[in-house]
Amino acid sequence: MASDFNIPVDKEIAQFLQHLRIHSRTILSAKFGDGKSYFLDKFEKDISVREEYKLIKIYPINYQVANNEDIYSLLKYDILLQLMISDMVSEQSIKDVFSGVKEVGRVVAAFFEGVRDVDPSPKAQIPYAIIKVLKSFSSFPKKLRIFKGGNRAAKTLLDQLEDSSPFYCEDIITKLIRNSISEWSSRTNKKVTLIVEDLDRLEPMHLFRILNVFSAHMDYIYKNGDAPTGTLVGSRFGFDSIVFVTEYNNLKRLFTHFYGGEEAFVGYINKFIPQGFFEYSLRKSADSYFYDSLSKITGMERKHVSSLLSSRMQAISIRDMAYAIQDIEGQVLLKPGPDLNIGFLLMLVVMKRIGMGRLSIVQACENLSKSAPFQFVRYIIDFMNLDGFSDVKGKLKIGDMTMFYITSRNKDGFPDVGKESPVPDDMRKLNMVDFVSKLFEYVVP
Repeated sequence: MASDFNIPVDKEIAQFLQHLRIHSRTILSAKFGDGKSYFLDKFEKDISVREEYKLIKIYPINYQVANNEDIYSLLKYDILLQLMISDMVSEQSIKDVFSGVKEVGRVVAAFFEGVRDVDPSPKAQIPYAIIKVLKSFSSFPKKLRIFKGGNRAAKTLLDQLEDSSPFYCEDIITKLIRNSISEWSSRTNKKVTLIVEDLDRLEPMHLFRILNVFSAHMDYIYKNGDAPTGTLVGSRFGFDSIVFVTEYNNLKRLFTHFYGGEEAFVGYINKFIPQGFFEYSLRKSADSYFYDSLSKITGMERKHVSSLLSSRMQAISIRDMAYAIQDIEGQVLLKPGPDLNIGFLLMLVVMKRIGMGRLSIVQACENLSKSAPFQFVRYIIDFMNLDGFSDVKGKLKIGDMTMFYITSRNKDGFPDVGKESPVPDDMRKLNMVDFVSKLFEYVVP
């Protein structure tokens, strides 16, 4: 989302923080494109949240998977990698887990082999995390050491992965995850939450594979003979809470389409979120912020901005809004001046960016010219001084009976206008189709 599109979400952050405190497993539900990732980014950076929680995010959309076993391996590799990147895997945790393992090299090789199929994010400092873990092994007793040499060690290990065979070191890697989370939480007095992101973008088959893996984790406590607790997150990874990021109703539609009716879905989903889920929408706040931002950028009144965009707003996402107002001045060939306000031209650029066709734009302009003729004329009359717009410079004929002209300049940058009636029959009246087409000649495609 564009960096300059900052919707206020303080209220939603406070609500979700309280929700997380009492829900060990939940779904963060909102429609695709309505800003779930934007909200989570703001949530993670909030001071109150950072004092209490550490968020570990994974993105299964990046996994290259073949079956359930592969998904589980990639999940744990991804989680461990994120812990490493967050500097949450201590040397002591590594020693505690690997001190009795005979084939340390194979375990570590399998981990890095799995990491190649995870691809967590372009910003992840993977090389640094790899080198740090490898260096931890250099202090082991000689029989447990695998490599020394920092960068060279990492490169040597990665080069050898081509010849290594898959080795599902399930117990070792999972134990290291649990030990690392437990040790870090004890040291910082913070809770650790796993965020499973972008589930909306997964194919249905992979989506339910991911959920089934976590379902198996939750069953693990029973298989282990332990009594269920109030959290029952699943005893394998040891997170304090898990958040699945997807639209609840879409998940319901997919399940009922592929696997059964609504009752079956209720039984299925209650395994994950027995206490309910968090449903939110930034839509109303985003729409308001979008209109306010455009009003500021173009100088046009907010109600007129809303009027011009009303036919398209339900079809665009918050992400679309963010990019629609980003760097729009760079797409306009005209430069503003004391006798030229280009605010309306900027508005046309935005209308085009959100997917309005030429006819829709013309109709929206026609509607505004009829509902608020004086204001509409103020927005566009400066363009009558440009070649090709009018045969009478600085004057504009609307309909058959009224001619508008500039009387003064207002502090908002748009001119004030007066009107005359009747007007000469030979004066050309505004043709909205021609006007919009001509104006778009000053816009970079």
